[in-house]
Amino acid sequence: MLKAAIEVRIQLAEGQPMFRLSTLIIAAIMCLAVHLIALAAGWWSSRALGIDRQRCIAVAFGGSQKSLPISLILFDAYFRQYPLAVIPIVFYHFGQLIADTFIAERLAHGSAQRQKECKEESAESAGLLP
Repeated sequence: MLKAAIEVRIQLAEGQPMFRLSTLIIAAIMCLAVHLIALAAGWWSSRALGIDRQRCIAVAFGGSQKSLPISLILFDAYFRQYPLAVIPIVFYHFGQLIADTFIAERLAHGSAQRQKECKEESAESAGLLP
């Protein structure tokens, strides 16, 4: 990411391309949408196959994060002459980090709640709780 940012800075110094803030906002939203769709597809497809919850989480996060390395390869191979082509990659990278932080926290909270409920049910069935 640092290498791409430095290259963009050098190319921008040579000639300032024009772009609008609305274009950047749309690009950020699209990048986040692609990530969330990939994450949901990994989650629901693994659930449909009967995979347990922990592995569904791994599939969802692992699968949704594969497009970042691919986008870097494509940028390096085909889009180096377009300095702003790195902006969606940066949006994707940071959007992915931020979104995944909230999603992982929610999934962890759900796991803790489920474990608590399971312990209560076990204790109740064993006659330890009323």
